[in-house]
Amino acid sequence: MSVTQQQIAHHLDISQVEVSKFLNQSGIDWKQTTLDVIRVEYIRKLRAQASGHRSEDGLDLVRERVLSERVDRELKQFTLAEKKASSSTSRSSNQN
Repeated sequence: MSVTQQQIAHHLDISQVEVSKFLNQSGIDWKQTTLDVIRVEYIRKLRAQASGHRSEDGLDLVRERVLSERVDRELKQFTLAEKKASSSTSRSSNQN
């Protein structure tokens, strides 16, 4: 039984535009998929968002946080290395 995006929207209590976005992001062929499967996938998407693992646009938030932490750590290491180099240079020039 094929359903329309409007029927899916009514079933999930969201707009047809949101249904369209969800189906595109999920890669679901709504013409070939049952309403039950679509509902389960939508619930899984909501759970992932609620747990903080996925953003609304599909980004993996845990991965993004890890990448951000890595950049912060590398910047701190770079700053520390610069300070050490600066400190060594000023000590050696003071000894002359």
